[in-house]
Amino acid sequence: MDRIVTIIENNAGIRNELAFEHGLSLWVEREGRAILFDTGASGAFLKNARLLGIDLSRAEAVVISHGHSDHSGGIRALYESTSFHVPLVTGPSFFDEKYAYEHGGHHFIGLDFSEAWLAAEGIEHRVVGNGAPVSSFEIIPGVHILNGFKRTHPEEADSSRFVVARGAPSGPVDFEIDDYRDEICLVVETKKGLVVVLGCAHPGVMNMVDQVRANFGGNIRAVLGGTHLMDADAKRAAVTIDYLRSLGCERLGIAHCSGATAAALIAEDPATYYAMRTGSGLLF
Repeated sequence: MDRIVTIIENNAGIRNELAFEHGLSLWVEREGRAILFDTGASGAFLKNARLLGIDLSRAEAVVISHGHSDHSGGIRALYESTSFHVPLVTGPSFFDEKYAYEHGGHHFIGLDFSEAWLAAEGIEHRVVGNGAPVSSFEIIPGVHILNGFKRTHPEEADSSRFVVARGAPSGPVDFEIDDYRDEICLVVETKKGLVVVLGCAHPGVMNMVDQVRANFGGNIRAVLGGTHLMDADAKRAAVTIDYLRSLGCERLGIAHCSGATAAALIAEDPATYYAMRTGSGLLF
């Protein structure tokens, strides 16, 4: 059975005993093979996986969409409290220090582990792409990782609120607006078209989906995951949702960082609306 299961998400679970948090973790299964996409903000997804009957030991890789804590915060719990030992797959510059500017200061929102910790734990780290040009990699048959997104929609400009610290370790910290060169998405092949799986879509949903179409062609069957429209004004949210509807998708499931405005617009079309909640699953 081919499916994508939401292991943890902001929205309350389909059952009361399932945990939820500001984070995202998805189980992607195709033709008997599987990967784990993101690990939420903590180890709470591990309990949810057990309750949902998901055997995480079947995963052939852990793929992290980008280096923010609400997508990578469960990594330590996964590797330290289980016998899980498959490769960690990310985009380039994954370990750059990430910050958000809030309440008059920069707050760290990056990783709680390092490359040295991975090496000490004996965890293989694979990097897909180099931020530009576009790169893709087939992680399991029919499931691809895409990195490096051309910015063709000016309304999807990078937010100045999110920055990255770069520079020599002994020198001054140099904050730059994050260009999200580490961000990746998944592209899942199905008999009826492609399923696009997003972590936060910081480079812009329309930019990312356009790149999927350019690289893989074919019909977009579904778009699932975070769209980071929570910071968008009503006009941009409407433009994005109109764009997604123009794809003719069977299912549109936006969640996590998408915000109430975008979620309400998507829900106006019950024929395609897919309510992503902790524990929800999409069969294909």
